[in-house]
Amino acid sequence: MWMLRNTQTGQAHPVSEGGLRIGRAAGNDLVLADEEASRYHATVWVYGGQAYIRDENSTNGTWVNERRLTAPTSLRPGGRIRLGKTVLELMRGEAGATVAMPGVAYPSPAALYPAAPPAAPSLPQRSRLPLIMGLGGIKNTNGKDAPVALTRAVIAPGPWGRNAG
Repeated sequence: MWMLRNTQTGQAHPVSEGGLRIGRAAGNDLVLADEEASRYHATVWVYGGQAYIRDENSTNGTWVNERRLTAPTSLRPGGRIRLGKTVLELMRGEAGATVAMPGVAYPSPAALYPAAPPAAPSLPQRSRLPLIMGLGGIKNTNGKDAPVALTRAVIAPGPWGRNAG
């Protein structure tokens, strides 16, 4: 497990394969209180067990071991990343290590895993009552339209609409 440790505060932040977005904006995974950092400054991610960093077109640049990034770069344990005035150190943590993240409220297990969803509604029972429809064109003996009783309707495709051939 890779982690970034803020050298000023000592806080450690895990880096996953999904990446860790860093910057001043609230939508980042790691929000910096540094006026010299850009809103969306850099992204650090892990691929194939190796950590990488990419500058996100920041104003003041992203620096690794005091070299300005010009392209995505691989990182090594102990490497120092500077974004504005903030310095982060890349650390390799042990699998299963606990990382303290002050200020993060974790949801309760009940919120993450609610009770089983309700069962799907059952299909309505087929009515035993006949379906009464008035159909024009069917006349009874007195010349008026006669209602027709259906107990089952079957709709089957007809030859219309298909290309003969």
